[in-house]
Amino acid sequence: MNRTTTALTLCVATLVVASSQGCARAAAPSAPSGASPGATVTDLVQEEEMAAYEAEQFAPQSAKRQRALPQPSPAAPALVADEAVAADDALVTVTPPAQFDREAYDRIEEKLADHGNGNYAYIDTVNEARKVLVHDLSATLMTIAKDVKIQVEFNPRLVTGYRLVGYENRKLADRDFNDDTKDAGEIGAGHSVTALYEVVPVGVSVPGAAVDALKVQSPRQPSAAAASSELLTVKLRDKAPTGTKSQLLSVPVQDARTPLAQTTDDFRFSAAVAAFGMLLRDSAHKGDASYEMVRGLARGAQGEDPFGYRREFIGLVSRAARL
Repeated sequence: MNRTTTALTLCVATLVVASSQGCARAAAPSAPSGASPGATVTDLVQEEEMAAYEAEQFAPQSAKRQRALPQPSPAAPALVADEAVAADDALVTVTPPAQFDREAYDRIEEKLADHGNGNYAYIDTVNEARKVLVHDLSATLMTIAKDVKIQVEFNPRLVTGYRLVGYENRKLADRDFNDDTKDAGEIGAGHSVTALYEVVPVGVSVPGAAVDALKVQSPRQPSAAAASSELLTVKLRDKAPTGTKSQLLSVPVQDARTPLAQTTDDFRFSAAVAAFGMLLRDSAHKGDASYEMVRGLARGAQGEDPFGYRREFIGLVSRAARL
């Protein structure tokens, strides 16, 4: 989508969450394999787009999308310098032209953040600038743990199926959780991350999940630990800011069966944000979610809201509903 505005883009420290076959993970992916050490972020983006284009040429005709051969953006080379990419703790500011392709620049900014273990923020209002440069600055610049990975294991006695909401481009293989050589995300002071799952309890069928029975092997059987009331186990691995070996922390979560109305404001507000995202994307998983439902859920979870972030979100939902 083209947007006519003047914006400031900042690249700072990052934390990302991913999921792979039942595992939710916090991980910042490293540079694409095969990338030259001196490659600029623009090079990395163009190489990835070219690889995707070439891969599509070998896909079945019905699976190909209508797209043109990727062309370099005239403004892209001016975004960053090699020195900025190599600086681990650099604060890089990028000012796009007044008229630009927001989606194209998002890709470049994300590549810059990933390549330098960083984060990026799009600032187009005074409130957003205050949030990024004042309230959240210590969380993004002061690293307290690096290569952080999070893995979630569900109890098959209680859960038939599950789906991580979002984070589709942050998947990590299960085997990478214990591999200390795999790059992952950094956590700053006061940083927090939220991951929401849609959970299907035992006794309820999972839509579209019909699979034929195995012929030469038996399905896996739950262990003795599955007899407990634990709904899931969250495992976290992280390294000290200057360390090389990760430490493991494992926390079980009980099945409290708490009604939605009795959950915390943070939980209900997170659910409203997730539903809003699915509505904007017209997700096949949105169910009976509506803008009115999102607005009501967010209003009921607004709480104290000292900086007005939640009030601003509720206004955004109202504007989207009028479109």
